[in-house]
Amino acid sequence: MPPSFTSRPRSGESRPVSRDDDNLIIPNRTSSLHSRITQPLPGAMNQPKPGQRAPKTLTHAYMVCGVGREPSQWVKAPPPVQGKIGHMKGAVGQFWLPEILGSSPRLEQDNEIARSLHSAMRACFPHDVEICTGSSQPHCVHHAFVLQQDSSHTLYGIALRVWSRADDKRAETIRDLRKRTESDYYDTPGETYWIPYCLSFLS
Repeated sequence: MPPSFTSRPRSGESRPVSRDDDNLIIPNRTSSLHSRITQPLPGAMNQPKPGQRAPKTLTHAYMVCGVGREPSQWVKAPPPVQGKIGHMKGAVGQFWLPEILGSSPRLEQDNEIARSLHSAMRACFPHDVEICTGSSQPHCVHHAFVLQQDSSHTLYGIALRVWSRADDKRAETIRDLRKRTESDYYDTPGETYWIPYCLSFLS
């Protein structure tokens, strides 16, 4: 039987009852993310910093990132300083820079959150964004990462990458973009394009 997270007083000691303890939400122990996080003592969680609201869950922030809606506005990623990054199977021969498409809290609300989310975006797309072709949707994948911002501030993240099929208009724009940027591009009518997006949670 797994150990309980309930803090019990030692023998001979009494523990005052706090009404805030009833509102403390402990994540599901079946979560893979749960096992990577050391639970702070309930007393520490019930003491928010001045001017800050006590968090009700372990979620620090979340976001969706990827490329924008209009392919004509995508920015080509610069080549790596050293070496060469290989493309995944079925990917077109170009990398694009990702951007944050939505987040909570919003980027403009908190500079510290904005820095954290931009760091997390690089962890979501460590090799930038690849567009894939093929008749079937690429597999959705997820991975975990850790952001060590300083000696006392560590964020744990998880990223879920999903693929969206480009509609006819976007597919045509991608083809036009490839004609201008890829010297060895061969036009295949009716080619299906798959665009990746990442949903990421920070704790």
